[in-house]
Amino acid sequence: MSRFVPKTVRCAIEDVVRYFQKLQYARITIRNLRRLLNKFEAFARARGERYLSTRLAQAFLDHFRRTACTGPDSFKWRYSRHAMRVLMEHASTGAHRQQGVYHKQPTILPKFMEQVITDIIEYGRNSLRWSESTVQIRTLWIRRFLEFAHKKGLKNWESLRVADVSAWIIHLESLGTASRRQALAAVRFLFKALFLRGRLSKPLHQMCLTPRFPDDCRPPQIWDFKDIKRLLGAVDRRSHWGKRDYAILLLAIRLGLRSCDIRLLRLDNIRWDEAIIDIVQQKTKRPLRLPMSNDIGDALADYLRHGRPKVSRREVFLRNVVPFVPLTNALSHIVRRYRRKAGLSTSPGYGLHSLRHTVATQLMAHGVPHETISGLLGHVHPDTTRRYLRTDISTLRTVGLDPDEEVRHV
Repeated sequence: MSRFVPKTVRCAIEDVVRYFQKLQYARITIRNLRRLLNKFEAFARARGERYLSTRLAQAFLDHFRRTACTGPDSFKWRYSRHAMRVLMEHASTGAHRQQGVYHKQPTILPKFMEQVITDIIEYGRNSLRWSESTVQIRTLWIRRFLEFAHKKGLKNWESLRVADVSAWIIHLESLGTASRRQALAAVRFLFKALFLRGRLSKPLHQMCLTPRFPDDCRPPQIWDFKDIKRLLGAVDRRSHWGKRDYAILLLAIRLGLRSCDIRLLRLDNIRWDEAIIDIVQQKTKRPLRLPMSNDIGDALADYLRHGRPKVSRREVFLRNVVPFVPLTNALSHIVRRYRRKAGLSTSPGYGLHSLRHTVATQLMAHGVPHETISGLLGHVHPDTTRRYLRTDISTLRTVGLDPDEEVRHV
């Protein structure tokens, strides 16, 4: 367990209870937690120990297991471990790790690697104005590459070779094309930074050729209009989950918003009097103003009134279970869930981003100018929009919308 500032057992218990109350956990959850922690306090008092420590927590768990006569798989034993973990993590960090969330402990790299990672990320954040999502992605891939190189015996920067990158890309062959491209871009940036700082004598970033991934020429997955109707029809809009997911899907289907922009949409971004959604895009940092159609407005209002937890947070979309915090994961799992319910194929490629491609293709099929499509999607460069429209005539014929149906959404 992590180190923490020494606290008395009583103070630590009161702090973690207030923390759970602030997160609006159910009363019975807080009551059960307090009951178990009170037993821990009585155990500490009987031993004459006042301050919280890892040793004391482990001694209590050993005592609890002996006296409660519980097996290693019993609920009492699992809950006691969970309660003590929460207490110790809160005393250490002021928070706790949510159950069901996977936390991989990072590999400890040599000091010269760790320092370079820190320098590069700080430079990207402060000088290049990287968004936090870019910082996280670049940190992830640079660290993974250096972990791979460290295992292969890398001792200094001059021993880096382009072949190391090729071997790593082959190592990532089980991942999707977009992930491998992100990985290669991050490593190129690492090489460029090392070269410009004089730690590499050769410009390895110019020597890394972009590999041809198997699906480079595959056109984007485009939805059939009937499948979109089946997807929306599979959402149970009577439940809290359904109200939230229906609004999320409509934002992607009607406006083509990115997953990150949907997750971070705030109440202040919705201008009800003008029927407009006004945001600053997370990816490009450019402002984007989009019309809010009647069905989007109705779905958002229904969720905000009857589905969203009653908390003071300004983000629109929140978890439906405590803690009521903004959604943090990509939203493609929502699409997969309702594709399964609708009896549609769950093959790769039909995630939330495919709905963005579909919006672009639908607009092109109806003769909307290329510049208008680029503006609606919030693209900075026209070439980005052209890649979205990389499809053939047969695909266009499958996505034809019913004009009368679409007019009703405006």
